[in-house]
Amino acid sequence: MWRSASLTLLLAALPAASATSLSVHLGEWVPVNGGRVTFLNVKEDTRCPPRALCFLSAGGVKVELRVEHGNKVETHLVSLPGQAVPTPLGRLWLKTVTKADRTPTTLTFEVQQN
Repeated sequence: MWRSASLTLLLAALPAASATSLSVHLGEWVPVNGGRVTFLNVKEDTRCPPRALCFLSAGGVKVELRVEHGNKVETHLVSLPGQAVPTPLGRLWLKTVTKADRTPTTLTFEVQQN
């Protein structure tokens, strides 16, 4: 029992991973954890169109992001809904992807440092 309590206290004392939530427009980049993320394009968007009633599925979206950190440059395909993707900046996952009639596509993503 003493070992279990000691392990619990030790784990509680460790720093928690910090997460950063950011938004970026299509074709733009944002600084993240000493690097940057660029929103390259929308590869697939099967979501229900605005002001339409969809009964079978809510659909999904896949976007292509460029992640740069130091001399590392990687391209990632990230989905919503989907899983977090490991990158040199940390684990990245999409939170929202919005598109209005006359405004550029904007995505919100979160990066959790390793």
